[in-house]
Amino acid sequence: MHKKCIKLQPMTTIRPLHLLSRVAATFALSAVLATAAQAQLTLNSYDRGHYDSSGNHTASNTSYLAGDFGTEIYRSFFVFNLTDLAGSLTSAKLRINNPFGSSPDANESVTIASVGVSIPTLLAGGTGTSIYNALDDSPNFISSTQRNPATTGFLEFTLNNSFLNYAETNFGNLIALSFRVTSIQPNSPDEFFFGNTGNSVASDVQLVLDGSILAIGCPLPEEANVPVPEPSTYGLIGAGVLLAGVALRRRLAARKA
Repeated sequence: MHKKCIKLQPMTTIRPLHLLSRVAATFALSAVLATAAQAQLTLNSYDRGHYDSSGNHTASNTSYLAGDFGTEIYRSFFVFNLTDLAGSLTSAKLRINNPFGSSPDANESVTIASVGVSIPTLLAGGTGTSIYNALDDSPNFISSTQRNPATTGFLEFTLNNSFLNYAETNFGNLIALSFRVTSIQPNSPDEFFFGNTGNSVASDVQLVLDGSILAIGCPLPEEANVPVPEPSTYGLIGAGVLLAGVALRRRLAARKA
């Protein structure tokens, strides 16, 4: 599903030639980590879809309709690739394109949570209600749960600390999020989000991560956008490399003497 990447070697394998070069290496590494601390990473969805209340999902169907529509109730899912990521998070948002939605109410209550089945099982599709029921795992990853389905364009959901812990724990893996409308009324008119998403693309659903995020051994997954380091950061790295060079020259000179 995804190529294996070369992992970073432990720091203990680095043997500085001299105390000064050790200081220089630490100085340069600190500059690199300072750059990572300022990173914002936007990941497009790896996959997306929905299950209806009878348990049906077709693997090739990328519609992520959620809510009450016609005779069925739909729950959607979104998969993201965190395979090559490491570090820590300070905040996160889920952005979902909503071409069309409807409700007799001004707002609907929604939940965003993890998924209670394996991702291969989730993506395979099929029939039966077990996976549909699993699109309701806990805890809820959003604190503000009210949204208007009629609002078109990208809906943004700020993800809470429970999600940050979940994502950090799953760096190195794929993750799946579920989206469910919890305020559906019996025998009411249609109440749904994300209509007309049958031809959705990866960038229709995005995960925006902020924090000390590093890509390990590979290009960043999907289409990730990381800010270019500030000129001052390059200066710090250059200073560290220069100090290391000076230390090496002094050591070689001492050997010749």
